[in-house]
Formats: sequence, C-alpha cells, structure tokens
Amino acid sequence: YEFKMFYKGEVIGEASKKIFSLTDQYELKVLDENFSLELIALCLALNNIKDLENASSASNG
Repeated sequence: YEFKMFYKGEVIGEASKKIFSLTDQYELKVLDENFSLELIALCLALNNIKDLENASSASNG
C-alpha cells in the first residue's frame, strides 16, 4: 500500500507498507515537520483500518 497525505493541496507526508515482513510495518516520510504527530496518528489509523478489513474478509470467506 502507498499513501500520500495532503494539506491544502500540498503533499505533507507519504506512507508505504512493507510487504515482506511478519508484522505490519510502514515507512513514513514526513515532508512537513509541522504535521509529524498528525502523520504518525494517521499512519496508525490506516493500519487499524486495514486490519479491520482483513479480519472482516477472513470471517466472511
């Protein structure tokens, strides 16, 4: 997964999930340090959403 985070049309951060790992690992690239904490929180939220999607699809199928 690859994500770009925008604020007022400008890219402020990028996150990518490492595919070949035993646990969820993301690389977070902060382009605007004023948003460091927000970008970390957003990355955690994205991971939680993906975990919920995976759990839902596993239980349905």
